[in-house]
Amino acid sequence: MKVSVVMPAYNAGMFIREAIQSVLYQYHKDFELIIVDDGSTDSTREIVRSFKDERIVLLENRHDFINSLNTGLMMAKGRYIARMDADDLMQPERLQVQCDFLDVHPGVDLVASGMQVFGTQNYVYVPAEGRVTMDDLLKANRIAHPTVMIRRESLDKMSEWYRPEYVYAEDYDLWLRMCEAGLVLWNMPQVLLLYRTGTNQVTAVRSREMAEAVGRIKRHYAPALTVIIPFLNEGREVELTVKNLREMCTEPVEIILINDSSTDGFDYVGVARQYGCRYVGHAERKGVAASRDEGVSLCETPYFILLDAHMEFYEPGWDCRLVQVLQENPRSLVCLRTRVLRECRENRSEEVAPVYGAVLSMDEADILSCKWNYVDPDPDAAIVRIEAPYGGAYACSGEYWKHLGGLHGLIKYGLDEEMLSLKIQRDGGQCLLIKDMVAGHIYRSRFPYEVTNEFTLYNRIFIAKTLLDGDRQDVVLERLKGRYPDIFDTVYETVCGNILL
Repeated sequence: MKVSVVMPAYNAGMFIREAIQSVLYQYHKDFELIIVDDGSTDSTREIVRSFKDERIVLLENRHDFINSLNTGLMMAKGRYIARMDADDLMQPERLQVQCDFLDVHPGVDLVASGMQVFGTQNYVYVPAEGRVTMDDLLKANRIAHPTVMIRRESLDKMSEWYRPEYVYAEDYDLWLRMCEAGLVLWNMPQVLLLYRTGTNQVTAVRSREMAEAVGRIKRHYAPALTVIIPFLNEGREVELTVKNLREMCTEPVEIILINDSSTDGFDYVGVARQYGCRYVGHAERKGVAASRDEGVSLCETPYFILLDAHMEFYEPGWDCRLVQVLQENPRSLVCLRTRVLRECRENRSEEVAPVYGAVLSMDEADILSCKWNYVDPDPDAAIVRIEAPYGGAYACSGEYWKHLGGLHGLIKYGLDEEMLSLKIQRDGGQCLLIKDMVAGHIYRSRFPYEVTNEFTLYNRIFIAKTLLDGDRQDVVLERLKGRYPDIFDTVYETVCGNILL
């Protein structure tokens, strides 16, 4: 026969009679209708058996939707396979129109159509006519599952059909894998199906699980996370950090290495090539803040994490969990706990530092400085709100970073966390700490680059002038002047001049 219509059904007693009749009324008569009962507990099977048409095949399965779908495909004998849900209605011309199209276009492997949505929602979905590419699908699922007709021989080219690990988005996973295999998917604008919506529909009841599955699928083809690593004279630490990332990330991640004018002669380009990283080299030093902002501007994924070049992770799959937290908290900067490594990676303790982010100090001894916070804000919570990030590993969405204005205005080195914490406070966002996600961080007694009082004073004055108001600004500037009496006036004038520019 020419067409197999595959219809899984679970407790579809209210609507399956109409669905079957819409298939039997097709203009095209050369078909079989394979109905796979997915362990129904209502009258579904009895209604199917009441039809005395030899073209109807009833298969009974335990309640396992993906298995029922695949069973229907496996038993299909037709040259073309049409999908159909047990509560939808075919327009009488559907099978004829799609068969004619595939007959005339042998290079097309799957054809889908438009549909009339009715029930709790009412609208007409008319897709753009033409080939649907992987890029199209990664933007949105543009193939309406119950409208598709697939060539049997094309389906048999796939090593797997619907996969249980992507239940609730199993069709989306299959379309992307078909594109990856070089198969041609096509949309026709004709409205060939009436698609019923209701409160008990899977797309309504399982919307959260569906979104999670779609997220996992998209991350497989288009990474959701970019790791941005600015560095200066870090040598082999860059290689060790990148190697660790490739071992501990379970989804594809982009890595951007930003060499801020290193002079140590290490082959950073070779490291980037070996580990598949994007490499940016500066002829002149721009500073950590500018390098981080540059990395975010180059980021093509929705989320990123900023790391120092001397860090390591211990939990495989940390990247997936981080992305999930970022998705659930769009106006947040998300930080990780720190395992302190003294001077080098080998000096590793099994103890994780009992710190919970940082607090912003305004004391005379530590004017406008982030200091470790040793008090757990909520011992019972896995994710807690903190005042400021600290520890060299914090993540954000590119959209929120740009909304905050990033680290624009800071020079050379220092005060990144202080600026971010104040910006987030002013914006009404939040800084979050994932307490059980740990990143090892080397803390050294000497920096491999120059850090001067002029740099840090400039950044403190800049933050005070742009992010503090009234008495709070006056107090900080007065304390800074008392601490740096020899250089304060000169640096202050430079900051004010740059702000005016």
